[in-house]
Amino acid sequence: MPSAWEAYAAAIMRLAGVRDPRVEAAFAAVPREDFAGPPPWRIGSGSPFGLTSADDPERLYEDVLVGIDLRRGINNGQPSLHAQSIAALGLREGETVVQIGAGAGYYTAILATLVGAAGRVIAYEIEPDIAERAAATSPVTLRSRSAPDPASRICPQPTRSTSAPPPRIRFALGSRRSIAAGGCSSLFKRPARPAPCS
Repeated sequence: MPSAWEAYAAAIMRLAGVRDPRVEAAFAAVPREDFAGPPPWRIGSGSPFGLTSADDPERLYEDVLVGIDLRRGINNGQPSLHAQSIAALGLREGETVVQIGAGAGYYTAILATLVGAAGRVIAYEIEPDIAERAAATSPVTLRSRSAPDPASRICPQPTRSTSAPPPRIRFALGSRRSIAAGGCSSLFKRPARPAPCS
């Protein structure tokens, strides 16, 4: 019999129309309650008027948004939508992925699971208090300007720079890119290197 996390992951994959066992396993491996904050949680389908209060952790394992900061209209995103976006990236072990809009870090942890220890997740969250919360609960560390460049990180604010991105990262719009949660969170996969010319 599957665990509650495995049943949740299977249900989310069915709702999302995703048939990627690695994405399903990553959703099953990351406990959502670790990123939801203390109960009671405000959960629902996206509209602030549709949110209800819940203190039963089983409610977190439905295809619902969980409020992170209702005053600012910030939530952690609907799992089925994120599953579609993450699956579309086709992430493999050892790859680099950039997440813009990390929120509390739940999907950041799922991305980290998919790219594994040899991969990199670079996550940005513009709200400093939410970035700190994500850093406290996520398998990544908070990046400061003086910190070394760790394999994975959550940045409280994107830095403005005219210099090139770090050497292991190359942004290419039009390559495999996915926008999740109505543009609140963006995922960029580092493109594969082109085949050498003959």
